[in-house]
Amino acid sequence: MHLNSFSAEPQSGIYRLSVLDGFGSHCTQQFIEYCDNHKIVVFCLHPHSSHLLQPLDVVVFHPYKHYYTEVVETATRKGFGEFDKAEFLDQIDSICQSTFKSSTIRSAFHATGVIPFNSFMVISKLREAVPVSYIPVEHVPGSCTTSTIPLSIPTLRAQGQELIQNAQEMSPDFRLPLGLVVHGGLALAQSAELAKEHMENTQAVEHSRSARRWAQNRRQIERAGVIYAADARQMVKNREAAEVEKAETQLSRAPNAKEKAETAAHKPFLDELKASYKAWYARTAGAKKLAKQQARLQNQMYIKNAYNMPI
Repeated sequence: MHLNSFSAEPQSGIYRLSVLDGFGSHCTQQFIEYCDNHKIVVFCLHPHSSHLLQPLDVVVFHPYKHYYTEVVETATRKGFGEFDKAEFLDQIDSICQSTFKSSTIRSAFHATGVIPFNSFMVISKLREAVPVSYIPVEHVPGSCTTSTIPLSIPTLRAQGQELIQNAQEMSPDFRLPLGLVVHGGLALAQSAELAKEHMENTQAVEHSRSARRWAQNRRQIERAGVIYAADARQMVKNREAAEVEKAETQLSRAPNAKEKAETAAHKPFLDELKASYKAWYARTAGAKKLAKQQARLQNQMYIKNAYNMPI
């Protein structure tokens, strides 16, 4: 069995301890005989106490659920179908490696008070505050006529004043400490009342914020109706397709943007080149025009000399 093979190597004593819950299939006769033959002491937890005593329930299952949820969410974002048994078995190894770490297992045994043994870790969770109620007390002649514990500031003030009034005939050494105790109790009670009021206001504000967030999310869901897992995956696919299309559009526009940038960078040089060409053309055209005028003038002089004709 796995229990024997995995616990035999680190064993330091003669016996080993196996902590189990009280489920019937865990405590069969065959299992008990096997443990007796291999010197394994079986200890079953008390019924309905696994949430306090079982290390798996107290510590380990919380990170297990966390990593399992991460795997399911990752599969949903990637557009997989339903997370069935085949996909679960494919991911169970990574989930267990992330969950069952040495530090997590040690924390589980420490939180349940098993190793090191500490019963207070469990007993402290079982202790519940007993509500304070009116407890009748025996009336002593000459003492305060009130026979109940004060649970409000006016009642405390009234009983304090009555105690001070009844102590007028006593020595000053008793009246002075009594007055200090009464006034100190009133101050503490008022501080506690203010703190309680502040806490109630804070809780009311937090509750209002949570209600607004819940209402907003509910309105968003109601606009689209009920959303199933398949619809959510399809929404993720559509969104990813839209993002891919947007990226492709930006990539297709990149060459045009690059060409425009290069043109803008070369524009001063092109403007200078055009200006130089215009100046050269103007000079060339002027020279050609002057050459034509000189040739025309030479022709006219030749005709005049050859034919003795006026120009």
